[in-house]
Amino acid sequence: MINICKLHLVEKNIRPSILFFSKGLAYEMSKESGIPTFLLKHQFRLLNPIKLLRASIEIYRFASREKFEVVHLTMPYSVIACFTLFFNRRIKKVWFQHGPVGGKLDFIASFFPVHAIIFNSSFTKDNHLSQTPCFTSKKEIIPLGVKIPSVNIALKNSAPELILVGRICEGKNQKEIISSFCRVMKNNPEWIKLGVRLKVIGSATIEKDKSYEKEIKDLINEGDCSSFVEIAGHHKDLEKIYSHSDILIHLPKNPEAFGLVIIEAMSYGVSVITEKKGGIQDILATNDLAYTITNHEDIEVTLTRVIKEHLDPAFKDKIEKMRTKAYERVSVNFSDRKMLEKIENLYLSLS
Repeated sequence: MINICKLHLVEKNIRPSILFFSKGLAYEMSKESGIPTFLLKHQFRLLNPIKLLRASIEIYRFASREKFEVVHLTMPYSVIACFTLFFNRRIKKVWFQHGPVGGKLDFIASFFPVHAIIFNSSFTKDNHLSQTPCFTSKKEIIPLGVKIPSVNIALKNSAPELILVGRICEGKNQKEIISSFCRVMKNNPEWIKLGVRLKVIGSATIEKDKSYEKEIKDLINEGDCSSFVEIAGHHKDLEKIYSHSDILIHLPKNPEAFGLVIIEAMSYGVSVITEKKGGIQDILATNDLAYTITNHEDIEVTLTRVIKEHLDPAFKDKIEKMRTKAYERVSVNFSDRKMLEKIENLYLSLS
């Protein structure tokens, strides 16, 4: 949403501001981008009703002072925390639900009379409506969007560099993918000499995930795989990462609400290995946009096939055709401009 707010500033149809409940990376990014950025003075937890009330009153006064016409509430936590705003009928409330769905907070938030709910995929919408009461008539699917760069679709490296992108956690399934990749490389030792490698972009942020990250590092070291698998940690400059990579692997354990890393990779002409489930189904409208597997037992087979194709000049045209189609689909349907257009149209229809 920070990128969309930056575009609001450029287009000047909407006057955006962002109120953060706490400091963090997103807060700093928003300040640096020039968006009017505010920080809630009264910190709170939903389980503490006194602090919640004090914070919600501050939010009400802030919204009234700034004379907002529309308030964009990201996830159910924000809907609940901003409950005082529902006493102001002039302000239109929009709930942006981007998953996961079906929790207690979704159930509680559903009883607040928002004017519209935005879902990031048909999967998120269907799941939300099947598990949570919904009293809002205006329901919109607005996929996330990314900035579309001008890219070279051609292969970037003589020996493909594969990447995993995202927070390191069990749900992202990095351990199983890395284990499969290590077996594939050991079965094809000539690929190690050629320089085929896997780079893991991301890091663990909570204790549970840190123990999972340690398991991955132990797997790499004990399996003698460090020469072709690298844990690169968190990177701010994803443009640099995608621009030098050939294949993204995205195979989470459970269906995801959307699959942002997939459209990011496709927008940079990176081949994608994924599974057509969850919100990813909205992205992969046809079967010629990515390498897809049907179950996780096929990971090694698919990795072997995809690496072979990327090493074989005979498959160059096939790969570039797939990348071109994927790039065109993302450009038309999942650009930040397309997301901006849909969101602004929704806001204006409410005002």
